[in-house]
Parts: sequence; structure tokens; C-alpha cells
Amino acid sequence: MPRRPSPERQAEYQELKLFLLTLYEFFDRWAEAQPQKPPFAMLPLLRQSIETAEMQTFSAALRGMRMAVNESLEMTIHFDQETVRQADDFLVRKGCKTLTWMRNEAGQTFCEILRRGRIRNDEEYHLMVLRLNAASETALQGADREMAARMVAAYECGRSVR
Repeated sequence: MPRRPSPERQAEYQELKLFLLTLYEFFDRWAEAQPQKPPFAMLPLLRQSIETAEMQTFSAALRGMRMAVNESLEMTIHFDQETVRQADDFLVRKGCKTLTWMRNEAGQTFCEILRRGRIRNDEEYHLMVLRLNAASETALQGADREMAARMVAAYECGRSVR
């Protein structure tokens, strides 16, 4: 019988899930107001993905949720300040942490990984790859980019040996 996840991990999962669902609700509403409307709403697809993930072990679902949040945060890189403010207001009204707060947390985690000089797990690897692949004016530059690329390569080599 699988071990029951700690209350802290359960709370983290629920908080991330609420944030992600609410952020995608904002995405869909925001996209509807754009001149070039997307061909489909993203929230129903996210709900389906979460249902599928929740059929796995709790640990796998939590890892997937963390990765999905990081990917979604990267999707907001192009948002201007007004859109971020609107997202923050929307998230707060729904009882979530703000987009600004979540972005800052992801940024701190990224900096901690860089300072440590090595990637410990797939979640950290995923975050590093997202940051390396970011195509924005805030993308990694210079020594940080080189360090992150070396760390990703080292982690990939270690994974292939396992």
C-alpha cells in the first residue's frame, strides 16, 4: 500500500493546482479579448491533463504539477506590466498567490540551482531547460547561460548512465 503524502505536500499540490487552473482561466479570458483569438480554450485541456496526472502516484502528480506551473510561468514572459497586474488581481480574487509572487519564487529557485552548481532532479532540470530556451529580453545571458548549459549537459549525461 502506498504511503500517504504528508499534509504539507498535499497542501502544496492543492495550492499549485488552484493557481494553475485559475491562471489558465485568466489566460482564456485574456485571449478572448485579443484581436487574434486562439482556436480553442486552454482550461478544458488543462483539466483533462490534471485528471490523467492524478491517476498516477501522488509524487508523480506533484512533480508534474510543479513542472506545469513552471511552463505556465514561462508562457507569461511576454506579458506587459498591465497584463501582469490584471492577472495578479484575478488570481487574488480567486484566492491564489499572484503571478508576480510565483514568478519570483521560480526565479529564486533558478538562482539557487545556479549557485549550487548542479541539478538534483528532473524538476530542476526542467526549470533550467525552460530558462535556457526562453526567447525574451530577460533570457539568460553570458556566464549564467554558459553555467546553466553545462549543468543541463552534465545532468543529461548522468541520466543516460542510469
